[in-house]
Amino acid sequence: MNLSRFQPNPRSLGAFAIGGAWFFIVVSLVHLMWAITVMSGGDLGTYKLYHTVVGDVSYDAWGLTYTGVIGLVFAIVQLLVVSSATVTSTLPFDRTVKARHAGHLVLCGWSALWALNLARLAFIDGALDSIAQSVMLSVLFVCTVWRASSGWSPRRSTPTAESPAGERVLTEPTLDAVAPAEPIVCPAPDAARKASFSALVAAALGKLVRFVQTGVQWVFAALPRIRQGGRVARD
Repeated sequence: MNLSRFQPNPRSLGAFAIGGAWFFIVVSLVHLMWAITVMSGGDLGTYKLYHTVVGDVSYDAWGLTYTGVIGLVFAIVQLLVVSSATVTSTLPFDRTVKARHAGHLVLCGWSALWALNLARLAFIDGALDSIAQSVMLSVLFVCTVWRASSGWSPRRSTPTAESPAGERVLTEPTLDAVAPAEPIVCPAPDAARKASFSALVAAALGKLVRFVQTGVQWVFAALPRIRQGGRVARD
């Protein structure tokens, strides 16, 4: 399987990132609702969303392990906070910019918590499924950051001659024009910064995709050797 021909497209990567961010939001909320349902049904023991066991020692995910009544209340609070952040991140920009920013920051922190926990567990046990989950959550974290950057500020409409100063562009000249054309003005600094940040995130996501491609190729190349080594060990 040759993945080197895959060339990331910024537009397709943007759509993939936003879809990945929403996928993470839905999956994490379903996990929380399932934990709340199990614990509220009478089983107030310890509910672990993710954990691993190495040498009879259980390593739990920080912030994703719930014990007793306190754990149930903690899971409910997380569900309410993440749900509220999801709603506020989709509000219109009119007088809700700070609420949108807060929602995006909460979702980025929530995604980072999952990604760091899965990376820690994968580092502890080194299992292939743990590594795969860690890579997936890392990609979803980048997708969440992408969604936050794309929805951080309102998109500017196409500049016209009536646009405010700093955003006007030169229109096409006409034969009967008598007045001199207006000079071309550089784009507003905010728009330039947003464009450069989006390009930086796109480049980072492209590198992450290439890193995942390399890892997948390495895994497929190493599988025959691992299987052969297992047969030799059994013999």
